[in-house]
Amino acid sequence: MLRAPLLALALLAATPAFAEPGRAHLPAVGGVAFGTTFAVAQATLGPGFKAATGPAGVRTLNGRGAFIGSSFDLVYVFSSSGRLSEIRAEAVMRSEELGACHERWDQALGGLIAQVGRPDRREESVGSRTQFATAGFDFADGGEIEALLAGCYLRLTFDRAPARLS
Repeated sequence: MLRAPLLALALLAATPAFAEPGRAHLPAVGGVAFGTTFAVAQATLGPGFKAATGPAGVRTLNGRGAFIGSSFDLVYVFSSSGRLSEIRAEAVMRSEELGACHERWDQALGGLIAQVGRPDRREESVGSRTQFATAGFDFADGGEIEALLAGCYLRLTFDRAPARLS
């Protein structure tokens, strides 16, 4: 009998409504807010970002830019309605520089924490030749940021309306 209330409480704690206080909306990246049209984003980002069309007519703007103190390959993804719905920031470093990779992770995670608060989920494992870390930030509007470090591959995904698995 006691399991049902505990399960309900656990499910409520996992919903975006319990995100870090004050964390309502995903932040703009590179001066482009979520929901921005393709044309406005293209004008804001400038000629360094190239347009591409993917499967099902999904449009992207691809380029390189600085974010939270590091340089990333940035991909701005626009939904079929033509509005910004996802941003991916990716960086790859040489695998011999594992210590530098971890420092870059610490810098990226620290920048996100300074910008949006503590992560709602975090996992990290470091071995002598490998490392893996993730952090997730939930927003009251259903958006999320997922940060991933796998070896020397660093990816930050900003998703306005992620598909949640049940």
